[in-house]
Amino acid sequence: MTPLRPFLRGENVDLVVPTPEHVASSTWPDWFNSQHTSRYLVHGVFSNSREDQQSFLAGLKGSNRFALLITPAGQPDPIGVVSLSGIDFRQGTAAIAIVMDQESEFSTSPLASLEAMALMTTHAFEVMGLRRIEAGQVYPALQRWARMLELLGYRAEGIKRQAFQRGHQISDVVVLGCIYEDYLRIRDGRTAFWPGNVEARRLIATLPRRSHAEAVEAALRAVSADYFGD
Repeated sequence: MTPLRPFLRGENVDLVVPTPEHVASSTWPDWFNSQHTSRYLVHGVFSNSREDQQSFLAGLKGSNRFALLITPAGQPDPIGVVSLSGIDFRQGTAAIAIVMDQESEFSTSPLASLEAMALMTTHAFEVMGLRRIEAGQVYPALQRWARMLELLGYRAEGIKRQAFQRGHQISDVVVLGCIYEDYLRIRDGRTAFWPGNVEARRLIATLPRRSHAEAVEAALRAVSADYFGD
């Protein structure tokens, strides 16, 4: 595929506008047929075709959803997608999600996912003018990822009990939220919201061993035990 001019340019990754060529020539439609890639998603229950992916792409126009494909910096082939859905400009809110191709043959930085989230978060606040972004992560399976997102201002706000099911596997979901004030505090406390690989690795190393999500879950269990006698 021919490299496209990035919509958002990063250090490890670029975010590009998805096109019909991506549907026809890349592995994008196949990600959602991978049981490994989709194990914490609602996808993968039924097969996904290129026609299905084309319908998704067409549905982005004029909708309340915005999606960009993630490519290794300077390379044309996508390795993931990051999106905002439920965009409400009146309320200033949206939900963010990311899917990375877990079977990709293209090597990329282990910080690729985190930087892609940082790029989209910056666009949502700085360009779209949103004031709150929400994310949901299967818990406890993705608690390490939830902990990483703390570096971007995403705080655990609650636990949705048994909110995710895949087959007979049932899990909780941790609700994460980032508000504009926290984004500004982080952005202005660094050289940039995405601080670069070296600084990002240093910040990851300084994160508390116990994530905020774990602390919130423990507090909720304690309150429920006292209040409901669970």
